[in-house]
Amino acid sequence: MKSVKGLSPKQADLLHKHDLAMRNLDDYSAFLEAWQTLIDENDTDELPNLQGFADFERYASYAVHSFLETGHTLAGGDLGQHECAAALVNDAGMIKQVNAFAGRSQNLTPGRSLSTCGITFEGDSAVGMLMQRRQKDRQSTFHLIQAEDRRSSAPVVLAISRVDTDGEDEPLFLILFIVPPDVQSTVAIMAGKFSFTAAEAEIAEAFLDGASLRDIAAQRGRSYVTIRNQFQRILEKSGCASQTELFRLSFSLLSLIGNPVEARQGSGREVSKTVTLPRPGGRVVELILSGDEAGRPLLSLPSLFGHGVTPEIEQQLRDRGVLLVSLMRPGFGGTSAPEEGQDLYTCLAGDVRAILDSLEISNCRCFARASAARPFYSLLARLPDRIDRGIVVNGLIPREYIEGKSVVSKWTTALMSASIVSYPVAKLILGTGNSLLNRSHGASFLKRMYQNSKTDCAALDDPDVVASIRAGVHQVTQQGLGAGVQEMVDGFQNWSAELEPLRTPVTVYHGVHDPNVPIAGVREFVKDNAHCLTLVEEAEGGGQLSYSHTARIIDLALQEA
Repeated sequence: MKSVKGLSPKQADLLHKHDLAMRNLDDYSAFLEAWQTLIDENDTDELPNLQGFADFERYASYAVHSFLETGHTLAGGDLGQHECAAALVNDAGMIKQVNAFAGRSQNLTPGRSLSTCGITFEGDSAVGMLMQRRQKDRQSTFHLIQAEDRRSSAPVVLAISRVDTDGEDEPLFLILFIVPPDVQSTVAIMAGKFSFTAAEAEIAEAFLDGASLRDIAAQRGRSYVTIRNQFQRILEKSGCASQTELFRLSFSLLSLIGNPVEARQGSGREVSKTVTLPRPGGRVVELILSGDEAGRPLLSLPSLFGHGVTPEIEQQLRDRGVLLVSLMRPGFGGTSAPEEGQDLYTCLAGDVRAILDSLEISNCRCFARASAARPFYSLLARLPDRIDRGIVVNGLIPREYIEGKSVVSKWTTALMSASIVSYPVAKLILGTGNSLLNRSHGASFLKRMYQNSKTDCAALDDPDVVASIRAGVHQVTQQGLGAGVQEMVDGFQNWSAELEPLRTPVTVYHGVHDPNVPIAGVREFVKDNAHCLTLVEEAEGGGQLSYSHTARIIDLALQEA
């Protein structure tokens, strides 16, 4: 292997094997073996500084850039014909391009600024400054931010991404607009929820439609003081401290209850509904609702494979009367990363509490998979009043319980090693696996990973399962690979002490043939934390229990203490 400028021969060899790893499973295995050899030889001094191992968001940025039609470049002047308002702006918010939908729905015009067109951010921040503040986490390709449409005084949710363009000397940003809710539907929900009188409902509808209180007073032939007092009762009944909070509440209620988006996988049958909930600081949280909408709620923290709901699983949830509320964690899918200075797990707990409040769920059970284990345990410790029981399926366990055990998966061994010495290389390993999954035919990549488990291979013979995993990986990595890598790195640390204050009972359901987390280590982990954990082993299970043993998981999740 010839030397590459800036890299040692071993580093250049590893980078070369990585490039080959994108092509087929054998080369991917060779790359993992080369990486593990460096670890075993303790030859890792320069690994954290490897050039070319840090930018893998390009494997996952399709979520925003797919709004651009194939064959068009940003410099070409067409942002596509999608039914989503899209604009290309510079650092100061000057509009360079818009698509037809943005022109119709938002009155955006090239050559004018967002502010001139009525779109303003908190503190009148420029787009570039706003994004710069958020770039403390450079692991995301876009950020979900709340702005205000001054024409209606209503909040709008924006997805903003910096994009690279040919022939441009200044940074440009792609902005996608999430359409605000229908006012009549929103007020109907709020009136029933908060017992508004007929007059209060009419005032709320007029206000949310953009009328000022003085305008409403004139329209209704009442004094301003009378309308102001009635509006104050609206705020008190809804628990809102301000007009802005009333707007945010109205948006979240409709998003959660009245205006879902259907998601389809595999066979094309309806599987679940995607909804969003605005949060303070311009953040947004994404949920997937599956099963019986009037059923018993079960909160879910999905793995890096996504929500794991096929048409068959959807039907099982309906038959059992279960509403599965699957939550994208901060930085995953359509959920914004934490605000600057906010702890990830504190942010997650705040999101979950807001979700339960909005859905009027006093308390429920919680179910987590794989890499979501550590966030799951942290969530239970922070919300003992809202989550009364938990189940974790094939969850990661602290490193101390894995070391020295037989781990079948080369992928897991390499990631565990990388989590100690190099975040960029951990990102590399997850990035190559993600890219290879996208490029492989059928389930070949997954079957190689789970080749020693008959139940896993049987599950992966189902096209709906494969489609669900592929769609899930795409959805989870919408903002890039950073959040997933960080979760894997955190999950492979020694975090046993975090379970000491936990008192919520948790069932650990684990497949004996899981190639990623050895059952021997799980047994020790549960034994050492017997004050809160109970182990249920699945002798005929591997790493895909959520697809192959769904009925059993539902039983364990709903069982009484």
